[in-house]
Amino acid sequence: MNLLEEIGAQIRVKRKQMGYSQELLGKLVAMDKTQISKIEHGKYKNIEIIENVLETLNVGIFLREQEPFMPIGEPVGDELPPLDISETIFRDYVPGHREINPVLLWDMDIDKYDFEKGYKLAIQRTIERGLEEDYYAAFDRYGGFDGFRQKLMDVPELSDRDINYVNICFRIPKTQLKCYTQKRSRQALYPY
Repeated sequence: MNLLEEIGAQIRVKRKQMGYSQELLGKLVAMDKTQISKIEHGKYKNIEIIENVLETLNVGIFLREQEPFMPIGEPVGDELPPLDISETIFRDYVPGHREINPVLLWDMDIDKYDFEKGYKLAIQRTIERGLEEDYYAAFDRYGGFDGFRQKLMDVPELSDRDINYVNICFRIPKTQLKCYTQKRSRQALYPY
């Protein structure tokens, strides 16, 4: 059982303990019951939504606030540590020909968007707001899981929570993330 399945099982138990149906819980968090079902079965990967459901049920799990795989500031080599996709929450990924959801790039003219030049924004939005199928479409677009992982290191802006999520789920040392090193540089220059 992976982490999302375990969390989903805890959500299902707590929901039933509170006497809520999937439909009622869905109304409380502005979702429909099929989305709640996906969460309970570990098939929903939008961490912010899952945390909202956990908060609504008063379950104290924080998905992205875990210890990083590499200590902060520890020097690392130029190579990423090897990672087999079967060891991740994305182990169900099968290469295909999916398209990135235009909703992720709501403020762009999707017909004119250059996904190769604009890969940083597309990947940033996938990390911030993507569902499982959005991740798989981005993997297809950017050279599979490994290609996506490599390009992810160039994304210039992510929140601290998303940096932790990337560090944990993709096992990318924070010191190799451009968004992290830029943030640390700004903090050193402007400590207020």
